[in-house]
Amino acid sequence: MLTSLLVDGGLFTIVGVLMFGILAVSAATLIMFTNSRSSKTFSRSLPYLLSLIPIVGNSLAFARHLDCYHEWLTGHSLERDGKPFALRLLGKNDIMYVSKPEHFDEVLKTHSSNFSKSDSVRDIFDDFLGEDIVLINGERWQLHRKILANLISTRALRDYMTPIIREKVLELQNVLKQKSKINRPFDIYKLIRQFTLDTFVEIGFGCKLGLLASGKEHPFELAFDDANCISMERLIKPTWLWKCQRFLGIGHERRLREAISEMNAFIVNLIMEAMEMIKNVKTEQADESPPSKNIMAILLNTKETISPTLARDIALTGLEAGRNTTADTLAWLFHALSHNPKVLSKLRNEILTKIPEIGKSESYAPLYEDVQELSYMEATIREVFRLYPTVPVIPYHCHRDTLLHDETFVPAGTDVFLHLFAAGRQSSVWGPDVMSFKPERFIDEQTGKVLKDTKYSAFSSGTRVCLGRNLAMLELKITIAVIISRFQLREVPGQDVRPILDLTLTMKNPLMMNVELID
Repeated sequence: MLTSLLVDGGLFTIVGVLMFGILAVSAATLIMFTNSRSSKTFSRSLPYLLSLIPIVGNSLAFARHLDCYHEWLTGHSLERDGKPFALRLLGKNDIMYVSKPEHFDEVLKTHSSNFSKSDSVRDIFDDFLGEDIVLINGERWQLHRKILANLISTRALRDYMTPIIREKVLELQNVLKQKSKINRPFDIYKLIRQFTLDTFVEIGFGCKLGLLASGKEHPFELAFDDANCISMERLIKPTWLWKCQRFLGIGHERRLREAISEMNAFIVNLIMEAMEMIKNVKTEQADESPPSKNIMAILLNTKETISPTLARDIALTGLEAGRNTTADTLAWLFHALSHNPKVLSKLRNEILTKIPEIGKSESYAPLYEDVQELSYMEATIREVFRLYPTVPVIPYHCHRDTLLHDETFVPAGTDVFLHLFAAGRQSSVWGPDVMSFKPERFIDEQTGKVLKDTKYSAFSSGTRVCLGRNLAMLELKITIAVIISRFQLREVPGQDVRPILDLTLTMKNPLMMNVELID
């Protein structure tokens, strides 16, 4: 994905362009890089990495470490015991990385009025994601949040979404049973991504893609992955460069335009199908509530004024979250359990003890109520989020000079990235066993209940707390309960299992596993 784009198209081309830009416009870019900051601001300098080079800043070091982006930044964070540090990239705002709970609280709560979603980051992803709720501010954000909050209610989760998740999980179970008979390694990551896309398209639009049954990749998947990777590539290109390429329709920007066109065609078709279903229901049952409660049907029936563009952006937000975040979490969980058999055994025992029906009938999938009291499972999911956060970096922008509690000065105009990947690896926060996969750290020894841990930030906090967290946890719990209770997954040894630079914690390579049906 991103790595192949950078190698094939490529990393060396980008570095070459950077050096050419330096020689051609060094004086002008030097002014641009300073972002018109005052000498007063620079009198209190940011703690830059030592790889800072005149004019280019940390751009070359950044480019060299793209293949291990999170590990590289985490290493620098650990060297500083979690203290903030900054990067200066060619043609970008300075970026400060923070990775301690107290710094997260200051950005999200204490000084929240000084921080908003980064305009520069939104500029990068605007073509791809549009008005995604994670990128926008102000009244538009409030409108999106109000609409989404109404769509994902507890009643909707229990009465409408749970039956769909249960049906899809049993379809996934059937695919795994077939895989166990073939007795060959397969890419479980690819399979899970098909499962989550299949599931959310039906939850969101009432449409059945049939990806699990066919086993084929959908054109939307390929277009989405291309658009995602090329948008991420913009992070390391000077803004003027990728905007010039976009204007001329050349290079990867041309493919981005084509991929977005393919995505939009798919989403518009889903919206049109949802609208047609609503129309038919209203015609047949004018005085009754429509039986279909998919998210798009509810959205199109809302009293709010919904433009086609807004409907597209909300639909894409759901598809992005519903497919990628859940699939990534499941993949990292199966990877972690493969290396921690004691945790796997305790998790399986809890499932079979608290949901006895799941061991009696292979056609049974847990109900909404079944998964609400699975403390060890929730702790296991939280431990996955700690070490493998679904969204590893959350970008913000500081628009007012801010002094943090530890005397770190954040100048106005700085992008501030909350690095959750590094946050979960701080021994000063989590203890000397920080790299051990240990769900027990989230369980109260006295009560056996899950702790309300303020160090835990997987779903963000404050006014920006994730609206889809309950849906995500519901799908995760039902899926884990079925798969772990009925199958033994064994990871093929010797694989290169690590993340790439992406919006979510995407695996760089396939995750090959063998599966065995448990009697």
